[in-house]
Amino acid sequence: MALEAFFEDYRRALVRGDVAAILRAYRTPLPVVRPDRVRTVETVEELREELAKIVDFHRWSGMADLLIDGYREDGFPEGLTLVSLTWRPLDADGAEIARIDVTYAVRPVRDGARIAAVVAHNEERRRQPIIREALSAMEGAG
Repeated sequence: MALEAFFEDYRRALVRGDVAAILRAYRTPLPVVRPDRVRTVETVEELREELAKIVDFHRWSGMADLLIDGYREDGFPEGLTLVSLTWRPLDADGAEIARIDVTYAVRPVRDGARIAAVVAHNEERRRQPIIREALSAMEGAG
């Protein structure tokens, strides 16, 4: 299953901050696997809240655009496709804010595809320097 167009639509929704469009890309319950824990987001409302936090973080960090690097797919016919990619948020000057590696388990549905699970390889670790840098800049401005 070629999912490049699905993830391009997803990328554009992230750049716009369109939580409703981002939410439509998922199914619940949604397992989210991180290096130190696994959490299942049980409801659509819970997922909406989590996605809104991600969108808010992108805005807060100064993201003006978002690139996809290292896109690859692996899977089996009639099953899930694993899509791994690196998100590269950019600021208004085109400078890279972070590199976040993610693997999605994507399942086909009648009207396209839905993300059925997320493996966030290093998202939290890659966000920490952004937060530290922004807080330092805020302290220096005060």
